[in-house]
Amino acid sequence: MANFDLLPDNIILEVLNYLPVKELCIAGRVCRRWRRITRDYTLWRHVDLTPYRLDLKKTWKVIRSHFSECLISLKLRGDFNMPIKDKNPVSDAMLVDLNERCPNIRHITLQNCKLQNLEMKLPPSLTSIELNQCYWKPRWFKHLHTMIPNIKCLILEHTSRVDNHDLEDVCKITGLESLNLNACYRINEKGLEKIAKELTNLQTLEIAHCNCTDLILHHISRHLTKLETLNIRNSKVTDSGISTIVSGLRNLKHLNINKCDLLTPSGVECLKSLKSLKTLVCDIPHITSNVETILENNGCIITALDRNKPENI
Repeated sequence: MANFDLLPDNIILEVLNYLPVKELCIAGRVCRRWRRITRDYTLWRHVDLTPYRLDLKKTWKVIRSHFSECLISLKLRGDFNMPIKDKNPVSDAMLVDLNERCPNIRHITLQNCKLQNLEMKLPPSLTSIELNQCYWKPRWFKHLHTMIPNIKCLILEHTSRVDNHDLEDVCKITGLESLNLNACYRINEKGLEKIAKELTNLQTLEIAHCNCTDLILHHISRHLTKLETLNIRNSKVTDSGISTIVSGLRNLKHLNINKCDLLTPSGVECLKSLKSLKTLVCDIPHITSNVETILENNGCIITALDRNKPENI
């Protein structure tokens, strides 16, 4: 049997790269050599702490023990069932320390976090922010466009707190290229119209379960000409709205119209003239064999789903 200790450091480092954070920390207790290897900065570029429910004290310990200027992305998860002071994994002071230790961080994900008592002190180096099922105080995004000037991607999926007032602040980020508002049910036509008219650099827009209508598709097709990905799953759009997409979004590559119950096969059929389309997600009754053949000949991959089966947004 081969002795693991005979392997060079670079091979052990490659093996340890496949371990999640908890196991990586445990491996560092094996011996002094492994402790030195597990502290290598390359193992701490992309850190996912969402499998663990850490309080602020433990999160800060991980940051101070392992984080450096090599950190690129960080994912954290809180716990709604515990008081803020006990279980919230972030604080203003922690975010300031994170910014000082990790000046090159580009992406941060916060899940199930209570942010009502926090100021907007996220690292200015960020280009992508994901807030999933989080709560924050009103107008939290008011100064986001000045504090984080290079942000390109904003994900607010399943965050019921988001409303039209938040979108007014989000629309100040004119350089935004990707916006995810899936299941933000407080948003209405007024907020979606503002997005379409002001965020003209968007390439990805996900607004599933957001009360999208034909009127909104009209504004999207007229103003968001750079759009490549559009998710309008479970929306109140009709065949007329799909026709608007075809005429206005000539660069569209990915489209999700699953569970849009007002659509008919004839409405979906007009997508065959959208030559740029690469992937289509729709209901089984909406796609005929003739249209499926034409789209596939154009290089489009079709996913036809049973509308009665649950699907992740």
